[in-house]
Amino acid sequence: MTPTARRFESIIDAGVLNSRDIVFAQSLYSYYKRKGKLTSGRRKCLAGLEDRVADLRANPPAKVVASPETIALLARIDALKGASTSDWETEVLASFREQLEAGRVLSPKQITIIDKVEKVAKEVAEFDFDETTAKSFAIAVAYYRNNPPYYSNVVAAADGDPNYVPAPHILMKMISNKFVQKVIKVSNEPSRFAPGQMVAFNSTVTNNTTLYRRYCRLTGANAARNPLLDLKGMILKGDTGPVVSPAKGAKPILVLFFGQPSPISVEERFLKKAKKKGKR
Repeated sequence: MTPTARRFESIIDAGVLNSRDIVFAQSLYSYYKRKGKLTSGRRKCLAGLEDRVADLRANPPAKVVASPETIALLARIDALKGASTSDWETEVLASFREQLEAGRVLSPKQITIIDKVEKVAKEVAEFDFDETTAKSFAIAVAYYRNNPPYYSNVVAAADGDPNYVPAPHILMKMISNKFVQKVIKVSNEPSRFAPGQMVAFNSTVTNNTTLYRRYCRLTGANAARNPLLDLKGMILKGDTGPVVSPAKGAKPILVLFFGQPSPISVEERFLKKAKKKGKR
């Protein structure tokens, strides 16, 4: 071990620095390990840390008599050890503890952060990945897969492992999104059309360019007037895929339109019951 490395080890193991100074010393040490040397600025920082360690050893801070409020806050922070949901929360709680132990008072904003971490920790403790939640998660994954880039890392993990379950606080954020809630509602509603039922496009498809382009791609059609409005077909299968739009009636169903080579998936909101021949 080099003399500089021993200096770093001595500082980090001294047991008198606060967590922020230790993290800073570790970052300098990591730089030294990578480069094998320190810049002039980093050498000054290393010397400064050594001076701080020496000063704290020679003049240890006086023990602060904690107030009942401080004791209560320290107990709340201690109860959250291992329950935080991110590295940031772990670091900020450690910083709060150091401030309290040094006799400082936390601001209302800092106490609000503790409240939020406690709320998430409680939700995690009470979390139950039951059948209903698993279904909602699958619906949410399908929605975010088709509406990137949100939660792309969770979607990728779920696609790679059918048994994947994200951290509870992430899952709850995913499925509590207002658009996902609408998608879940539509997904759980019964289909508006039954297999074998005759249907036609309603007038809303004139504004649905995606559906029109899909039809033209499948059939080779290229008409100035939307040809979809002239089609009639039969429902082959309901609920054929994930709902990817929060719009009412966005559940996809499989329809075979007469005279067409293959069935297409259409959202229910674009269909209506076809009038029987001769009926006015």
